Amino acid sequence: SRYNDYFRETGIKLSNYPELITLTEELKKILNNKLPNPYMAVLVADGDLMGKAISTLSSPEEHRNFSKTLSKFAESAKQIVVESQGCLVYSGGDDVLAMLPLDRCLACAKLLYDSFYALMTDSGLSQTVPTLSVGISIGHFIEPLEDLISWGRLAENAAKTPDRNGLAIHWHSRSGATVEIRGRWDSGFYERMEKWQEIFRTGAVPFQIIYQLRELAKEYRDWPENDQTNQAIGYDLLRLLKRKRAKLDQTFVEWEPIADYLKESLDTHNMLLSGDNCYHAGILQLSNEWWIASQFIKSTFYECQEKEIKIKEQGEKNDTN
Repeated sequence: SRYNDYFRETGIKLSNYPELITLTEELKKILNNKLPNPYMAVLVADGDLMGKAISTLSSPEEHRNFSKTLSKFAESAKQIVVESQGCLVYSGGDDVLAMLPLDRCLACAKLLYDSFYALMTDSGLSQTVPTLSVGISIGHFIEPLEDLISWGRLAENAAKTPDRNGLAIHWHSRSGATVEIRGRWDSGFYERMEKWQEIFRTGAVPFQIIYQLRELAKEYRDWPENDQTNQAIGYDLLRLLKRKRAKLDQTFVEWEPIADYLKESLDTHNMLLSGDNCYHAGILQLSNEWWIASQFIKSTFYECQEKEIKIKEQGEKNDTN
């Protein structure tokens, strides 16, 4: 969509490249004149507690074996990124820098984490087993590359804060504020993000509800921090979801398993936390997770577009009835 601007800026004659015009028109037909998602992911990963683990090695042989293990991870990281349709900038020891498409970056992060942890577990370390913190920063492809990489490093730093072994996702929108979420690998955060994508992909929850969560958070901002408040929030949230689903095709998914999972998430994963002056922090965190999950789904726009059309048609039919 931008090659005309490029030729105009450089002074190169577009007429000298007729094949470019032909290929671009073919792509437009394939994409049904819908532009691909213009956002991309920068993934930055770094090992946790590496210094402490190395300090436990007592012989040259142990150091050599540990170096071989890190080399194995570097090779594994290269393969994982390539198979995720990404571009590996570098992989050295416990460090990884890569650029990835939106619909592959989250799964790629999990594969990198699993590979690193498995190799560290099998490395023979008797006391400290290092983990991998991963930061994913998402920005528009025309942003300066130095900014995209800098944002990736900020996400990686957030993944390590405050207790390492984390996954952080920062979404830098060109038209709004940055949305940030973070959780530990062993807390169920990654699995929860996968579940949220599933509920948006199947149509179990409409995209519009994300912004209403923030309004719900404001309503509860002065409520006391106790189980009764958490229970009230949970019921209000489920009531809101059920009301929204009244206009959707009930055959998309079974609703009750989603409701049960939502209740479990609100309880088990400490979603309803305090500490925000404007919003109830738990619902704000939930709305941020839902917003990013929905953006991941929208990045695979073919399936999402078809689903949104079905939802819209069903909603209009229900309104007419």
